[in-house]
Amino acid sequence: MSPTIHLVSESTAPLLDHVGVELARRRHVMWHTLVTEQPSVDYGLLAAARGQTEAAARQWVRRLRNEGKLITVDHSGTLIPSFQFDADYEPIPAVADAVQTLTGSGMSGWAVWHWFSSVSPWVGFEPVLLIEQGRGEQLIGLAEQFVADSTAG
Repeated sequence: MSPTIHLVSESTAPLLDHVGVELARRRHVMWHTLVTEQPSVDYGLLAAARGQTEAAARQWVRRLRNEGKLITVDHSGTLIPSFQFDADYEPIPAVADAVQTLTGSGMSGWAVWHWFSSVSPWVGFEPVLLIEQGRGEQLIGLAEQFVADSTAG
């Protein structure tokens, strides 16, 4: 029995992942936009704002993040988007509930931050504006509607 010989045609071009590269490029543009246009804090700033040690701030964030009530993103260190906090850097309960709904559906910290900071087709403005207007129940409902619509298809 002679071995099978497979010839590669010179016309066979490699399958290049142009779509994957474009998606990655767009993701990096989105991340850059968020970190340069939306306020956030790192552990040191959060600790200073809360009057605690950085170690205590890290532990506090870890607990809330593990509960799904707070998001962080990695960008040259950990950043914590500021929209999640009131003026005393305490979590805003309605925001924590909306974050928990979104992270519970599998959204990453980056995706949640983008959701809060992008114009929603359901209301025509950024959900983060609902926080500033004290419309927590509408914010929670919007997050629930988004998740329901995302999983319905």
